[in-house]
Amino acid sequence: MIVYKATEVINFAHGGLMLLGTYVAFTLISGVLPSGATTPTGPPNSNFPEWLAWWLELPLPWRYGLSIVVAGVVVGLFGVLVERSMLHKMVGQPVFAVVLITLGLELAIATTVQVLWSPQDKVFPSPWSPLSRVQIGDIAIQWSSIWAVIAMAICVLAFFAFFKYSKLGVAMRATAHDQEAAMSMGIKTTTIFAIAWAIAGVLAAIAGALYVPTRLAGLLTLTPVRFSALAAFPAAILGGLDSPGGAVVGGLSIGVAQVLSVRYLNPFFLELQLPNFHVIFPYLLMIAILLVKPYGLFGSAEVRRV
Repeated sequence: MIVYKATEVINFAHGGLMLLGTYVAFTLISGVLPSGATTPTGPPNSNFPEWLAWWLELPLPWRYGLSIVVAGVVVGLFGVLVERSMLHKMVGQPVFAVVLITLGLELAIATTVQVLWSPQDKVFPSPWSPLSRVQIGDIAIQWSSIWAVIAMAICVLAFFAFFKYSKLGVAMRATAHDQEAAMSMGIKTTTIFAIAWAIAGVLAAIAGALYVPTRLAGLLTLTPVRFSALAAFPAAILGGLDSPGGAVVGGLSIGVAQVLSVRYLNPFFLELQLPNFHVIFPYLLMIAILLVKPYGLFGSAEVRRV
């Protein structure tokens, strides 16, 4: 959504950035460099150099938090590199061509991560035990999920204020609306594009590091992390691509709808040999909403002079 806010281009490489950030965070938290081997049934064996031994002596909560920050910086810089080396040259080209580049970039990142870290499942160290839960009546909520929601709320509020009140945020919105007009007003659109990709990289890394303890019970698996970003597209499109608050509402709506489909629709579709209907249900819901609201629930309709 950040890239779309600044460039009006949907970033299909977000899953790759999320995957890269997750594995960078894993390396820093566990002390296992890409060449190291791990086992899915026990703690990984560290192969950090001796001069970094002090890092592994830090308490796990500190190491976890600092690793997310460092991973965010690394992936953010990678996003800037991608924009400067590839997408910078595509300014003024058809949007479809840029979208294809982001698709190819996602495949390239996923393949590189698989080669460097291997596709074997890995234990992702986390400050929260999968069994650590808060009981509210009959509902049990993992602590990792609670902290993920808190982090999401902070990010949404921060970016709402950023886009509405900061000069840079307004410049990003102006660039997305009309690049030529923004340039005529003295806005350096190339800088805006680079910043947008840097922010997207930071958010992707944070999301990946918070996703694994929440949804995968601390087991880092290549494919679920990579394709979890695809589940964000129906949420963002449903809420409105230019509305951060709409994306939150869309995400909650998609999540509730998917849970209800598992409970009430899956038994029916199981008889039709469609056991995973709940996987495609968010996309069907997205299509149904877009037929009525083409710009999403909270998206801004495009106004053109005729």
